[in-house]
Amino acid sequence: MKKIFLFAFCLAVFCLAADLDEIRQKGEIKIGVRTNLFPFAKLTSNGEFEGFEVELAKKIGYELLENRGKVKLVGVNAKQRIEFLQNGSVDIIIASFAQDPEREKVVDFSIPYFSMSDAILTHKNKQVSSLNSVFGEKILAVPGTTSYTYLTQMGRFQIIDCKNSKDCFTRLKAGEADYYAQMIQMVGVYPLVDKDYVVSLRKIGEDHYLSVGLPKNTPKLKEAVNKTIIKLSKEGFFQKAYSEIFEPFYRGTLDKKYFLVDSIYDMFF
Repeated sequence: MKKIFLFAFCLAVFCLAADLDEIRQKGEIKIGVRTNLFPFAKLTSNGEFEGFEVELAKKIGYELLENRGKVKLVGVNAKQRIEFLQNGSVDIIIASFAQDPEREKVVDFSIPYFSMSDAILTHKNKQVSSLNSVFGEKILAVPGTTSYTYLTQMGRFQIIDCKNSKDCFTRLKAGEADYYAQMIQMVGVYPLVDKDYVVSLRKIGEDHYLSVGLPKNTPKLKEAVNKTIIKLSKEGFFQKAYSEIFEPFYRGTLDKKYFLVDSIYDMFF
């Protein structure tokens, strides 16, 4: 009975996943983007999305549709990304979605378009030199993120769940914990607005690579997305995004090495 249920579930997921031909036939592609993770993406008060990944989503979406269709942006949070890919709410995800062995069991990924590392934010009076020095301590983290997964797997911390980055920082300032873990591009924002806080550890765990999330069993879609990322790289899209969005936003505090991977494509493609 369990095998029958599993087969039915897998068949349902496969049927929900639209490959490239079906998307083009519909004349619309639904792309999941974050709602509160600027400068990557955010939903503004007038109901419009803006940010780097929003522009990337539009570029990729129209390229996949051969400029003959509609790109529909769908707001997602960290915990909804896999769910929305699997149930057909979106066709692809461009939402600060890092490649991860566990995630790769249930969804697929494009080649990377960005690099990142997880980091620790603390009060300037609570700085630490290594993660080992805070074993057993309370750490704020957002479920569904790579930092949350990494800290959970280590099993040596008291992890406090947050709704999102803003909630983590608010609770950090309120004293609920001394440490807040998330990707460096996210925690790196807060020292810009509050000089009492610093990125105490700039890297915990391994480097991660942000990629477009895709449903399983969509090979044509994956190939087309990969080709588009390489094309955008060669056109200078990512270099321009760093210069026009990230560099001014972070005021030079985060170097290009924390962001760009497109030089790899210049070497091999």
